[in-house]
Amino acid sequence: MAILAVNWIGLWLMIDGCLLSKMQWFIFVLLSFTSSRLRLKHQKTRSLSPYVT
Repeated sequence: MAILAVNWIGLWLMIDGCLLSKMQWFIFVLLSFTSSRLRLKHQKTRSLSPYVT
């Protein structure tokens, strides 16, 4: 069973060939999404800061 799984993974990697780039793209999208969310939150707090002070 394990050998079959390894063979399937090997075949998929051969067909895919760009798993690493896909992972990098996914990580990049995730990081950009989180950074944009953080920036949006930061902008909201900064826009509220004049009223706070």
